[in-house]
Amino acid sequence: MTLVEQRRALQQIQWSGSTVPVEVRMEGVLVCQCPVHHDQDRATVEVVYTVGAALVELGSFRQYLEQFARREVLHEAATVEIWDALSGAIEPKRLTVRTTWEPVEGIPCVVTCST
Repeated sequence: MTLVEQRRALQQIQWSGSTVPVEVRMEGVLVCQCPVHHDQDRATVEVVYTVGAALVELGSFRQYLEQFARREVLHEAATVEIWDALSGAIEPKRLTVRTTWEPVEGIPCVVTCST
């Protein structure tokens, strides 16, 4: 799925604005395949953004995360990809994406992309 297709998969809800900044925090689960060991990897995805042009519809975010299950992707690449797709789809004023991965061979891993 190309970046443009990923952004389209995230349904936008236009935001008419507010006199105060609005912060949205959402979590989901991501499952993918490790491209090195070919094992299943699992992460909690936490997204925090300050609303800009639009909101993301939560069901579409869940479906977007589900598409990773069919792919081999590195932890870091998955995190950056989610950040890129959300950034382009909803144009937030601030955006942080944090993935907390289940330990691999006893080593925990947390990856963060932030503006």
